[in-house]
Amino acid sequence: MAGSQPAGSGRLLVRDGRGHRLLPVERIHVFVAREGEVYAVTEDKEFMVDYTLAELEDRLASGFTRANRSDLVSITHVEKFVMEGGGSARLLLATGAEVRVSRRRAGEVKQRLERLL
Repeated sequence: MAGSQPAGSGRLLVRDGRGHRLLPVERIHVFVAREGEVYAVTEDKEFMVDYTLAELEDRLASGFTRANRSDLVSITHVEKFVMEGGGSARLLLATGAEVRVSRRRAGEVKQRLERLL
């Protein structure tokens, strides 16, 4: 399906039951890769998507940041950045969910968030 969704589009095609639906990107808090599948996580539901995290990262680069191998986080839904021991960090989302930030990506994620100020 790569290439079927316009770059910079405000909606993303996701699986919904036996079909697909267009989900507004601003509703997505995080994309999670789990057991070979990628899910768009909203405040109240998860939707399977037909894209890899790398494809989503390319398409949604301005509004999302890669926290680790498995999570691509919406910058607008981040409420707090917390440094941890060993150079890693955590992101606290508006929903109360936490996302671990790898040591390798912690500096980059912090810089992305600082640029929003």
